[in-house]
This record gives sequence, C-alpha cells and structure tokens, in this order.
Amino acid sequence: MTWDFSTEPEFQEKLDWVARFCAEEVEPLEYVFPYAVRSKDPKIKALVKELQDQVKAQGLWALFLDEDLGGPGFGQLKLGLLNEILGRYPSAPQIFGTAAPDTGNMEMLAAYGTEEQKARWLTPLLNQEIFSAYSMTEPQGGSDPNLFRTHAVRDGEEWVITGEKWFTSAGRVADILFVMCTNGMFVVPRETPRRAHPARAPQPQPHRLRRGARPPSTTCSARKTAPRCWPSGASAAGGSTTPCAPSPSASWPST
Repeated sequence: MTWDFSTEPEFQEKLDWVARFCAEEVEPLEYVFPYAVRSKDPKIKALVKELQDQVKAQGLWALFLDEDLGGPGFGQLKLGLLNEILGRYPSAPQIFGTAAPDTGNMEMLAAYGTEEQKARWLTPLLNQEIFSAYSMTEPQGGSDPNLFRTHAVRDGEEWVITGEKWFTSAGRVADILFVMCTNGMFVVPRETPRRAHPARAPQPQPHRLRRGARPPSTTCSARKTAPRCWPSGASAAGGSTTPCAPSPSASWPST
C-alpha cells in the first residue's frame, strides 16, 4: 500500500500564493504596525483593507467555514496546509479573517444563530467591523466544564445569567462576549453594564464578569432541558444549543 502526500496542482498554487503574500505583504506590515487590524487610524485601516481585499479576491477569506455556512469549504486537510503557513505570521489570521476566538464564535452563529442574530453579529464579525471574546473560565474550576456554575434562568420576558467568568482573552477590547453557561451559549454585548476587575495574577487580557444579566426572551433561543451544552452544538443530554443574543439594555445587578 502506498501513500500519496502530493497536493493537487490547483491548490498548490493557492498555497504558493499565500506563502508569497504573507512573506511580502503581511510580515512587513506587522513589523511596522503591530496589531494593525485593530487600529483606529484610518490610514492603517486602509492598508489592512487593501491586503484583505487581495485575500478575498483569491477566495481565501474566512476559510475556516464550510460552504453551507458561507465559506470556501476546504476541509480539514487543506485548512491544515493553509494554517501551516498562516501560523508563522502573527497578523496573518486577522488578514485572512481567521483569527480566534472570532472563528469559533462565528461558527456557532453561522450554524445555530437566527437570521436576526446573524445580521446583527455574524456579518459584522466576518467584515471585522466588530470583534468578539469567549468567556469560559470560572474561578472554582478553571476551564473544566464539569465544574461550571454560570447558569441562565428564564424569568418572565427575560433570561437571568448568574455566575462568574475570569480571564476572558481579549475581553477588554471585544465588542461582544460569548458566555458559556451550563445550559447554553449567550452573546453579551460589550455595552451591557457589568463588573470588570484587574487580574489577580499575570494573565494576558484579563477580564472578569460577575452577577446576572437580563436579556429579553425575544432575542434568546436556548435549550432548557439539557444539563450542559457545548460550543460545538452537542450537549450532555444530546441535541444542540443556539447562541443567545441579549439586548444592549441588559444590565448586571450590583453586588
């Protein structure tokens, strides 16, 4: 039995283009303007957009998404070959629209979000008009979902989210937070009043959420029967969970 590790010629051309593009365009930009993608300077934003337009013209934008979710649908093997190149350059994932945690958050919205949620959150995320963060870690159990306590409870026309989330990477600069509860995922806009505390230990981008948020039920859709739901859509009780989008007017009650 023989193994053929060769890459089809058409896709190899894509790989060669990505390698040249990253070496000749992306790397020089990040040396001169680190974190250029998040810059508010119009001139720097114009430089980033020029590179991103080239990526889109090659059909390589948001390459992590399957075709039915609006992406090119390369599959894991081709995605691995592309990421082998992109991973060498810190700015490349943002230039190609594939930076975490936005990638996983966009996959959730694309697969399970309502049309309203997609219009409100997914399209701006894909266009990098907004950025997201993922709130998972809790003080009593780290990132072990079996020890999570943050929970969402229906209260009339609202959902009450109660719990604590620590060390949300990029939480200080994110526009929306995907909060992992024991019974679903909730999207909490940055403008939602909440409590943020400094890190108690050296950690990148520390952020802390606590107490309860009250998003209206009209913008939420979550499984209420599953004891625990996972970002992939599979829950401990089977089935799936839909991201929930709280209202911008939702608030975090004081202690």
